[in-house]
Amino acid sequence: MSNTVISLSIFLLFLLSSHSIAKDVPFSLEDRDRLIKIEARLTEIDKRFESIDKRFESVDKRFESLERQIDRQSLIFTALVVAVIGFALWDRRTMIRPFEDKVKDLNNRLDVHERAIKDMDEQKVSKLIEAFRDLAVNDSKVAGVLKKFNLL
Repeated sequence: MSNTVISLSIFLLFLLSSHSIAKDVPFSLEDRDRLIKIEARLTEIDKRFESIDKRFESVDKRFESLERQIDRQSLIFTALVVAVIGFALWDRRTMIRPFEDKVKDLNNRLDVHERAIKDMDEQKVSKLIEAFRDLAVNDSKVAGVLKKFNLL
């Protein structure tokens, strides 16, 4: 049964394929004219695509020029920011330096005065102790106080 089905299907296939090959398709002048019109339209479409490609190229060039301009502007901005920060630091240092010098000078003067005052105070204290020792000779209370602080 299966052999007959297979052989019948092969026969039908052969019969149908030979029938389609044998049939000739006529090509008329109308078909030729249609093909010419289609060809003309395709060339018009190609031209349109070319013009669109040119537009895209010009847009690409514009974007590239904009990118370059943005790059330049960002470099200029960065340079300006660095310059302003550098100027601010330089100005700050040059402005503070005279004050630092004045403060150092005042500190030096103050140290000199403090040493002088300290020397004067030490002299006064030693003279005061000598005066109390002289007083302690006649006064026993003063002598007791000086002994208490190991000054006698």
